[in-house]
Amino acid sequence: MKQPEELIWTPEMVKNFWDHQSLEPDDYFTYHHSTEITRLLQRHLNNNDTVLDYGCGPGFLIKMLLDSGFRVAGLDYSQATRSRVRSSFPQEEGFIGVFSPDEMMDSNLLFNAVTVVEVIEHLYDEQLNVLLKNVQSRLKDNGIVLFTTPNEEDLAKSYMLCPVSNQVFHRWQHVREWSTGKLSDYLTEQGFEVIFCKAMDFSTSFMKKGKKNALHQTWSALKRRLKYKFNPGKKAPHLVAIARKAL
Repeated sequence: MKQPEELIWTPEMVKNFWDHQSLEPDDYFTYHHSTEITRLLQRHLNNNDTVLDYGCGPGFLIKMLLDSGFRVAGLDYSQATRSRVRSSFPQEEGFIGVFSPDEMMDSNLLFNAVTVVEVIEHLYDEQLNVLLKNVQSRLKDNGIVLFTTPNEEDLAKSYMLCPVSNQVFHRWQHVREWSTGKLSDYLTEQGFEVIFCKAMDFSTSFMKKGKKNALHQTWSALKRRLKYKFNPGKKAPHLVAIARKAL
């Protein structure tokens, strides 16, 4: 049998993948961790500041940001996802709208913060460089950008085989892995000043607004905290960076 090759994602393939994935919104990272991401932003922003959620998915983070007093816009590549977000906030105070990348770049909107949650692991070099330039163009002076991405992910552990093409692909369409050093160095090279970049585990949070089974979640968070306490070398799964445009 011929050794399978790694699939190369085209824009059309990515669009089809995420149009389909939008039918299962509970799988999105922001469904589980919007509270923790919002708390990180609140340390750097004021009420009524503007935030762009770049790669917003179904809008879970948008909802949490709006509830926390921010004015919020979303951006997503998927038309199906944008339609879902648009219908979710038809008259929500503070909701600026949801845009395609081209629509956002053609606008004159600027933001106090941009969130790029679980996006950069999906992009090849050219796409990644474009994203960073787009983010910089949307930031106000002294604005910040928050990134999250898996920490030191072993991509091969999530590969699947397509029986039609005999190609392997990552279950969640990831194409690269990041570490604290890689991400910090890359952002610096792209003209950002890194405020902090570190690994963490959002699942250790005791506070998850709007989620059911609060007692179960609290117990799960406590168990995770204890694992880190008694195993200090344990790798945290999430990587977070906050940066601003370098002066």
